[in-house]
Order: sequence, then C-alpha cells, then structure tokens
Amino acid sequence: MEVCDSVNVDVNPRLRELVLKGEINRADCPGCGNRIVINQPFLYHNMSRNFYIFYIPEHVNPDEAIASAELIAQIGNSTLRYVTELEELIDKIHVFEDGLNDIVVQVLKSYLEVNPSLCSPAPPMNIYYMGMNKESSNDEGMLQFLLRYDNGTSQTVGISYQESYLNIYEQCKQFNILSPDNDMCIYVNNQYIVDKLNM
Repeated sequence: MEVCDSVNVDVNPRLRELVLKGEINRADCPGCGNRIVINQPFLYHNMSRNFYIFYIPEHVNPDEAIASAELIAQIGNSTLRYVTELEELIDKIHVFEDGLNDIVVQVLKSYLEVNPSLCSPAPPMNIYYMGMNKESSNDEGMLQFLLRYDNGTSQTVGISYQESYLNIYEQCKQFNILSPDNDMCIYVNNQYIVDKLNM
C-alpha cells in the first residue's frame, strides 16, 4: 500500500484521480479483503494552478501541520487552504481547477442553505461543489452543487455563473473579503465569512 504525505498532481497525475475517487491512502487487505484506511494528513499541490490544500483529519491537531504548509506556500505566493474531510478536499480541487474563488463559492453555499426554493424544505447537512456544467463553448456555465440531507438523501442544484457567481464575487469585493493573506493556511467555511465581515 502506497501511503502519501504529499500529492503533487503535476508530477504524478494518477494521484489526483485517487484523491477524487476518495481512494488515497486506502487499500484492500489481500488476505482478508477488509478495507485499510490510513487517515493521516497530506498536502495536495497543483503547480499549474498554483494552489495547496492541506488535508488534516479532525483527530489531528492542525497547528504543526499548518506551520509547515505555510512555509512551503510562501516560496511561490500560492493559494493555501486546509480542510478536515476528504469531501471538502475534492470540493476545493474542483473549485480551484475551475478557476473560481473558494470564498465566493462558500457564500453561494450559505445562500443555498437558507433558500428553500432551491433545495428541499429542510436545510442540507453538507454542500459540495461538483464542477461547472457548460452546454457549449459560448455558455458561461452552471455551477453544480451536491446537497446532502440528514435523512440520507441528496440532490444536485445548479447556480448560474453569470448571474449568481459573478454578482456575489463583486459584492464580496465591495466587502473586502476576497483577499486572505496568501502566506496563511485558512479554513474557508461559514464562520470564516462571518469573521471577515466583522473585521
């Protein structure tokens, strides 16, 4: 079993696919067939898109891991984030590969949480960005989100890039919440947005 503490997808594109399938640091035991999971921190790096995402499971104290990631990211003035779940990591990969701002995407997720006309009557438990769907090369696209509910159901919701994302982007610029310190490893969630607005 190959255990990774660093994933550079430009050097080894195969590892990107393992991450996106949720198969990184996992294997089946050849003897008993049971699934073996090594749930340890690892750094995901995409040199061509200039971003780092540090996966730090919730059972790990993030302070030491973050300090080393911040040193690495300072070299290239890269975007640096950390996440605590593999689904969040996959979400961030899709966001950055689509050239989007993850802070704006988080604001859109907050909008989905409180807008019952776009989702079922109950607020979703988790929302993940899945990618952009374009009908044609001229199409600006729809941002696709997966909403998961407490009862085990899920649904996919599309939000217009042109009408919603760009509008929220401009509003975020006005409130000055789009410029996190690039040399800091941050966890972008609803609380992060609230804290930035209260600064």
